[in-house]
Amino acid sequence: CLRDRMAILREHSIPSVGINVLVTLGHADDSAFAEKPPFQTMVGHDGAVSTSCMCPNSPEFEQYTKEKYRMFAELKPDFIWIDDDIRMHNHGVVRYACFCPICLSLFNQTHQTAFSREQLVSWLNAPDGSQYRALWVKHNSDSINRLLVLIGQTIHDVNPAIEIGLMTV
Repeated sequence: CLRDRMAILREHSIPSVGINVLVTLGHADDSAFAEKPPFQTMVGHDGAVSTSCMCPNSPEFEQYTKEKYRMFAELKPDFIWIDDDIRMHNHGVVRYACFCPICLSLFNQTHQTAFSREQLVSWLNAPDGSQYRALWVKHNSDSINRLLVLIGQTIHDVNPAIEIGLMTV
């Protein structure tokens, strides 16, 4: 098991032993390697639906992520490295995300709008749509920040001494 491997590394004088969490949201559409997850996956501006990259705002995915990172933290690594799939762009068929019903609802609630995906994309692409582009960038930034806070709090609830690294694109 991973806990045993980390103990062996420490016994051989490796001063810092950690875990690289390769996949959180998903890097690309890997449908050939896995079944579609039981969570809301990302939806692109054009309606393309990812088969394996999760929407960071799905409540079910948030619970899954909490449990996943809690289990990693309980293995007592010195650090947990979060890979670079925590982003809102370039997820296989989904170049710009996430326009799923959950994200559209959050955006609409926050800004008192009632956009469909098509209407929002039209405003984002409009020459005079800069205010909506700024709001959409903030919405995406807030989505990623909420996920990272959730991961950080989950890890540090188990052990505040675990260092956390984040690879960015």
